[in-house]
Amino acid sequence: MPGGARLDWRTVVVLLALAFVLHVLTWVLLPFVMAAIVSFICEPLVRTLQRWTRQPRWLAAVEVWLVLFALGVGAGAAGGFVAARQLSHLGLNGADPLRAALGRLLGPGGVQAFGLHLTADQAADSLESHLKSGLLLAPAARLGGILLAAAASGVLLAAASFYMMLSGPALARGAIWLVPPSQREGLERVLPRMLTVFRRFYVGVLVIVIFTALMVWLGYGLVLHVPGAPLLAVVLGVMETVPAVGPLISASLVIVLALQRHSLAAMALMVGYGMTLRFVIDDVVAPPVLGRSVAVHPVVVMFAYAVGGVLFGVTGLLLAVPAAACTRIWLQAAYGEEDGVASAKG
Repeated sequence: MPGGARLDWRTVVVLLALAFVLHVLTWVLLPFVMAAIVSFICEPLVRTLQRWTRQPRWLAAVEVWLVLFALGVGAGAAGGFVAARQLSHLGLNGADPLRAALGRLLGPGGVQAFGLHLTADQAADSLESHLKSGLLLAPAARLGGILLAAAASGVLLAAASFYMMLSGPALARGAIWLVPPSQREGLERVLPRMLTVFRRFYVGVLVIVIFTALMVWLGYGLVLHVPGAPLLAVVLGVMETVPAVGPLISASLVIVLALQRHSLAAMALMVGYGMTLRFVIDDVVAPPVLGRSVAVHPVVVMFAYAVGGVLFGVTGLLLAVPAAACTRIWLQAAYGEEDGVASAKG
């Protein structure tokens, strides 16, 4: 077993301490982790632009960052516009759209259950009274706090990604310097494979984004004729880059839009297609695409997501699968195996 790849007890202690810090500061580190991912993926683009234009690296990095910033602001503004327009439509029209939707769900005569008779008018009046009495004020305040925190995180993400793109190589050399000298040789030997894993994984995420946007446009635009389907496709596709929270936002947008449909069948088709697409993305497309991109079995992909999400939140979801693949690469180097499967057969 190569000595440079061994893990002594001091390295194990450092890794455990790092995992503990990541667990405690997961929400604080999230914008920095996302900025590091963005700058890492864009590094080949920066180098290519520098080589083609023969300009300084910092200028190429600034140009790439400006393009990404414009795309991010545009996507955020588009998503906010869709949500604000639909919510304002509900607010300006009072409970009328909700009353109509409840009427289609409960029927003209209402429903009878457990000795109680509930009509659409009763349900809508009850919800309206709760809104007017301020019972939903606390959830609204929490939502406002979440939106404010998201805005602050977005600003921090933009600033951190800017400086990381400018100083990417220097930061990488500094990170390697933090590794104990006895471990650097082994790390430098496997580091190119690990970097390839990270890059392929996030390319796989990009494939999922494109697939989601395409299927949303085909289903909601060409088949169900939902107004604003192209914009909705872009928003829901971008939401796939945000683990856990993104699908929830996507589901909320679909439900709000479904309430505006003119028939119960149209509402059911829209919500049903969204649920089916969610299943296809999570259980059919994502495991093989992400697993093959990092040479990890789909079961390991799902397990890594579960463990990373429970222990480290959104940060763990972002790093779980590449970390599992890199652990596999490190163990192969430590055991002196180029390929664990090939070694087992031999």
